[in-house]
Amino acid sequence: MSETKKEQQEDFSQGLDYSEEGFDNLTSGINPDLEAETKIAKNKRLKTWQEVIENKKEIYTTEKLFKICQDNEIPRLRPKFLKKQLIEHGMESDDINSAFELMACITGINKIIFDENEIPLTFVPEESYTVAGYCSLSKNPNESYQVFVKNCGKILEDRAGILLDEVGNQQNFSLTQKEILLRVAIHEVRHRLQYQKGFKFLSVENISDERNVLLKGYMNYFKNSLEIAKKLYRKKGETEEMIKEKINSLEFDSEVIANFAINEIRKGISLEDLIKIIQHQP
Repeated sequence: MSETKKEQQEDFSQGLDYSEEGFDNLTSGINPDLEAETKIAKNKRLKTWQEVIENKKEIYTTEKLFKICQDNEIPRLRPKFLKKQLIEHGMESDDINSAFELMACITGINKIIFDENEIPLTFVPEESYTVAGYCSLSKNPNESYQVFVKNCGKILEDRAGILLDEVGNQQNFSLTQKEILLRVAIHEVRHRLQYQKGFKFLSVENISDERNVLLKGYMNYFKNSLEIAKKLYRKKGETEEMIKEKINSLEFDSEVIANFAINEIRKGISLEDLIKIIQHQP
């Protein structure tokens, strides 16, 4: 194995950087035409996103929000180049496609909430109990979003989410694949908000104070369902440390907000109102 190839594999064990800067570094000097086309695509994307952000009263459905994330967040050259890298490291094509769709949703929702304040976006070539994560500065030298590629498609199928009616009763129909991807993206961007100085998040202790009836319904639902999940994890022999990582106040807050947001997106919602939901504090 050449030294260069070995270095690339060692770098990849930490994940493949999907951000603009990471992609520029990866392709720099490899193909001048690729670099030039990427700059054109990047400028076009930035112009489109500026128009989206400036028109916050426009109504978005699931299909429209998903499409704006997929079409405008990623220059098409980037997935093509990175997919080849991921396949070379043993990832399955279907999982890679799901991972790209998810990362596009994460970057799109992140841009809607944080505007130009982008952070590294990393594909991790391994399996996790979840498909995505947010790494905060409190635990890492750099904050970032991660997508775990291995079995990503299968794990997403199990992330069905929940829909409630106006009085808090569970509805019988399930989320579409696009709604699941957007829900996971909102969940991770909500995690980034949680680490903003002074940010207050939802908890079981403030359920009675919540004025929005439907949001309160989601809080009650997840209070009960997470208690059930804890019991199931204990029966499976999970350690208390792992259970705490999967089920805690931050996860409760993100799950409530993400599922509530998808319920409202399904009806059609302005970016202005979507931002209010994702940024909601008690």
